[in-house]
Amino acid sequence: MLFPAFGLQHTWIDVPEREVAHYAWGYDRKTNAPIRMTSGLLAEEAYDVKSSAQDMLKVLDIEMGQGRASEELRKAVRRTHQGQYRTAFFTQDMIWEQYSWPTDLQKITLGNGYDFIMKPHPEKKLSPPLAPQENVFLNKTGSTNGFGGYIAVVPSENIGIVVLANKNYPNEARVKAVYSLIEALKSK
Repeated sequence: MLFPAFGLQHTWIDVPEREVAHYAWGYDRKTNAPIRMTSGLLAEEAYDVKSSAQDMLKVLDIEMGQGRASEELRKAVRRTHQGQYRTAFFTQDMIWEQYSWPTDLQKITLGNGYDFIMKPHPEKKLSPPLAPQENVFLNKTGSTNGFGGYIAVVPSENIGIVVLANKNYPNEARVKAVYSLIEALKSK
C-alpha cells in the first residue's frame, strides 16, 4: 500500500471508527442533504480514498520532488509524470493530465470540462512514453455526489494546490479558481 510510503497518517479507504469524528460530511448535489461517500462499482479503485488536507500536502510535496520519500517512491512518482497519450487538450500521464506550462485557462478548462470527460475523443498513444517534462501544469479532478476535489501542480513554479470540497462543484469552477490562485501566487 502506498499510504505508508507517502507518510500518510489520516488517509483511508475504510475510515476506522476512531477517526469517524474527523470525517467530513458531503452535501448531495441535488438535495443539499448531508451525505457520506457511498461505495459502488470499482469504488476502492477509483474514488473511495478519504484523506486529510495535511496528508494531501505530503503528497503534493513528493509530487513536486520535495518532502521525505525513498528513492523507490520518487522513481515511481516520476513514472506517473510520463505522458502516455496525447489528446486535443493535454497529454494523459499515468495519473495526471499534463499541460505544457505556461498555458491558458481556456485550454485547461476545456480539458477538464464534462463534455470532454464524458464523451469519447480521439487520442494518440505515445511510443515511447513522453519523459517527465520540466515546465508542466499537472492536474486531476475527482468528485462524487457529495464531494469535489482538485489537485494542480506546477513544479517549475514550486506551486501545488489541493482543493477538498464537501460539495460537488463543477470542474470548470474548480479549475478557474485554482488557475486564478496560481496566477496570483506567481505575481508575488
